[in-house]
Amino acid sequence: MFDIWSSEGNKDNYLSITAHYINSPKDKLDQWVLKEVQLAFAELEGHHTRVNITSILANVLKWYGICGKVTYVYCIRGMYRH
Repeated sequence: MFDIWSSEGNKDNYLSITAHYINSPKDKLDQWVLKEVQLAFAELEGHHTRVNITSILANVLKWYGICGKVTYVYCIRGMYRH
């Protein structure tokens, strides 16, 4: 999940990326626990465009080595500018 917001007067833009996943103890694989962790909090240079958002998101996924583990990215229409 990611969220984007701007400071008052739209001077600074920020992007936060949070991972949500399910984990279980190795000896109790049927006892799933929902986990979440903030992966990044970054200043978003420029506008909320797909290119800017994708650039940061791709770099964070590469940094954590989880590119192949992300099953989907959901973006609500109107959240970014074309």
